[in-house]
Amino acid sequence: MSARITPPPAEAAAWRGEPARLDVEAVSFSYHAAGRQPLFTLEPVSFRARRGELVTIVGPNASGKTTLLKLLSGVARPLAGRIELDGAEVSRLDSRTRARRIGVVQQESPLVFPLTTTDFVLQGRYAHGHGLRLPSDDDLGMALRSLGQVGAAHLAGRWMKELSGGEKQRVVLARALAQQPLLLLLDEPTLHLDIGGQVELLRQLASLATAGHSTIVVVTHELELAAEFSDLTVLLHAGRALGVGRPTEVFQEALLREVFGAPLRVEPGPGNRPRIHLEVHRE
Repeated sequence: MSARITPPPAEAAAWRGEPARLDVEAVSFSYHAAGRQPLFTLEPVSFRARRGELVTIVGPNASGKTTLLKLLSGVARPLAGRIELDGAEVSRLDSRTRARRIGVVQQESPLVFPLTTTDFVLQGRYAHGHGLRLPSDDDLGMALRSLGQVGAAHLAGRWMKELSGGEKQRVVLARALAQQPLLLLLDEPTLHLDIGGQVELLRQLASLATAGHSTIVVVTHELELAAEFSDLTVLLHAGRALGVGRPTEVFQEALLREVFGAPLRVEPGPGNRPRIHLEVHRE
């Protein structure tokens, strides 16, 4: 790659004038097969984000997006480097504390047994409870508020198996919000949504980050949405961070064309937000 943006790791938080909540310092990782060369390596990645910010991780398939998300969640331990959440190293947190501080929304959330939406969202309160106690009125109130935050209040009490893909995705997000996490991680949350639903979900996430003082990290293929709603973007390609910064810094036409191998055009848009278009010329 000829084009590459390498701002100092502290820059993303510094321009916001507030200490970082999420501090990712030269984090790397490798997948190995027994006795063989690494199958995939994520080279050192560094960025910082403060509370109330929405971070997007973008890049083609097999670029390391989901691997980086696993490292941020504490599910995988970095080969080198550190990830700190409000000054505490994520990999050193016990599972209960990690569940209280970090919410994760996966691409798919299979149901092991039948549940109503309310019971499903109440699972997000388990880390705040004590043993096998029944949910309290406060827990129920938080579950219902979380459904309301994602525009799914009308789904309360419905069976999960009756929901459409888009409805289920909203309920899964509500479960994560019910945890009241400091850090919320989402892997392709717009996967089952139409264009209108994608825009509305990203708008809600940006609003939730600001209103709830959470830091939200979203893995997405939707470059237009990332450009519109991100405070910070991390662009990955083949395990390398080729761009870290504000959307205007990362979404550069030459860089995007190289990374995605497509005739993408970048134009300035309202609010100093780049507009990304796919140029298609018919023969």
